[in-house]
Amino acid sequence: MLFVIRIRCPYLLAAYESYEEWRSFQERSPTSQHKRKFTEAPWLHKRNVIYYLSYASGWPESISYATSSSPTGPWTYRGVIMQPTGTSGTNHQAIIEFKGQPYFIYHTGALPTGADYRRSVAIEKFNYNADGTIPTINQTSTGVNGSKQRIIRKSRMRHARL
Repeated sequence: MLFVIRIRCPYLLAAYESYEEWRSFQERSPTSQHKRKFTEAPWLHKRNVIYYLSYASGWPESISYATSSSPTGPWTYRGVIMQPTGTSGTNHQAIIEFKGQPYFIYHTGALPTGADYRRSVAIEKFNYNADGTIPTINQTSTGVNGSKQRIIRKSRMRHARL
């Protein structure tokens, strides 16, 4: 099945099952229910019968998500998965499962020369809550293998907070 996704920043994400549906402009927004609007970086995944749409929201960017029983919505906003990392104004994510274990992949500016546009990848293991929701995931300095890495926090972001 092919879906056409139309994104009109910062407030609209719409999915259409067909060209005809796209032509009818049946817009569905997962972010209309909360104040932290869709910014960028949508990621869609399915677990059991639930579709999860995660995305960057606000500035500096948090990672928020919504759920649906269909990849085209309607969507129910579920909350913030990760607060801003503190080392980069941006944050983009992916959620995957490998050998039965869910992983949350995101980026930071935590390396010694890192910043908003000099990013490094970070991965955290997590488990879904019993009701299928995603817990709050905190940035760590160890990642999945427990190797300690230094996290450098920026005291001042280069970009103004919007």
